[in-house]
Amino acid sequence: MKKILFLCMTCLATMSIQSQVLTSETIVKLYETVTTAVDSGLMYNADWHDGTIDTLWVYQTTTCGKGVSVLNPYYKYGYSYDGNGLLTSRITYRWHEGQWLTTCRYDYRYKPQCYTVEYCRYNHRTNTFREAADKMTFWLQDDQVSSVGLYHRNQLSEPYELVSQTMVVDGYINDSLDLAGLSVRPEKKK
Repeated sequence: MKKILFLCMTCLATMSIQSQVLTSETIVKLYETVTTAVDSGLMYNADWHDGTIDTLWVYQTTTCGKGVSVLNPYYKYGYSYDGNGLLTSRITYRWHEGQWLTTCRYDYRYKPQCYTVEYCRYNHRTNTFREAADKMTFWLQDDQVSSVGLYHRNQLSEPYELVSQTMVVDGYINDSLDLAGLSVRPEKKK
């Protein structure tokens, strides 16, 4: 569920910078936003190619004695784009015991009225990505995100089931959605 939360935060950050789909320009704007954050405890670096970010490195800062700051590798993100500059995948790596370990991949698919983000875990035994068990769908209306649906499946052979769906109104997310008289609310944990 932490992965889904991170996915939600990434997509919400994208929506907050006035973008309806994820493009190379969106990634650049996101990079510019996070690199100017004050006192976040994180530092960023990027590998650029023809005006797009191919790789983004995230470092944690640690202050040692006498006020000396040390950068420790934390996360690395690899981005792939299609010929139109739309983001097609993002691979996440985390620093562990002196090396980068692949953790997951997000695949982005675009249709005229929506786009979908699928979350695929990495299998270290087979060195491959597993099939997606979670996905989010963003519905567009007038070139703006109008609602977001979160889907999950327990078994890869099963179809996705809707976990929650919410409306986005004026850039804000509502906690419920009423579609054709059917009220859908995320379940509250007991």
